[in-house]
Amino acid sequence: ARVVVDGAVHYGLNPSIISVRKSKYTYGIKTVGKFIPGYHMKSKMCIIDNVAKCRDLFTIYTQSGDDIGFNHPVSIRFSAVNPGQKHCSLHIYMSEKKRPIYVTESGCRRVGTVHVNLPEGAAPGSGDAQVTCEMLFGGTEIKVTGTNYDGEQADVTLVFE
Repeated sequence: ARVVVDGAVHYGLNPSIISVRKSKYTYGIKTVGKFIPGYHMKSKMCIIDNVAKCRDLFTIYTQSGDDIGFNHPVSIRFSAVNPGQKHCSLHIYMSEKKRPIYVTESGCRRVGTVHVNLPEGAAPGSGDAQVTCEMLFGGTEIKVTGTNYDGEQADVTLVFE
């Protein structure tokens, strides 16, 4: 028991002493992407600007079992999809599955949301309607930051399980 307490004290004083940990879950965000016939479920198809898209996709940032370095960032850039969209909601999910396809699968659950404002007049598909979502995997937390084209940021911190 003393060893556990000593380890907890050392970690509390210097969290970087744990340089790598294994991700117990797969983490990602809910997205809309290109619909691939024969791969995606037809019930997930939606039409946006006359283009077939797939909704409820689980875009993976890290998979269960991955080694995650201390303060390891993963960034992905996304585009707004709806004309007149004023903000982008980044819904953060975790899953017991290694490679979920949809956020609606069993074992997936939403653990947080970040709302990022889009610049006035941002048009879907244009550079100014893009948002970068970064997940920073630290010792016991995941910090999720959304940044718009103008550099405006919003973030949330989650407990890393």
